[in-house]
Amino acid sequence: MIAGVMVGVLVVAALVAAVWLVIRNSLVRVPMGQLGLLVVRGRSTDTSLLPGLHWVTALRQRQVVCYPVVELSYRASSDPVVNSRPRPADRR
Repeated sequence: MIAGVMVGVLVVAALVAAVWLVIRNSLVRVPMGQLGLLVVRGRSTDTSLLPGLHWVTALRQRQVVCYPVVELSYRASSDPVVNSRPRPADRR
């Protein structure tokens, strides 16, 4: 009787550990300043992930590759004086 209970406890513990591993491997965190690209079976998809926590099923051949994001801006003006003035970053 005690051996049967011990086997049952071990089976339940193994199932809990397996579920925990699947959940742990399915949660993906994309760091701030980066975007995640979903890759399925080694091929990139058109799905991008913003910074934060995301659920990506671990049982399939899926992974998330993170790339740094740089924000670029362009300022245009029709005033030639504004365009010829150096910005503080341009001065050396």
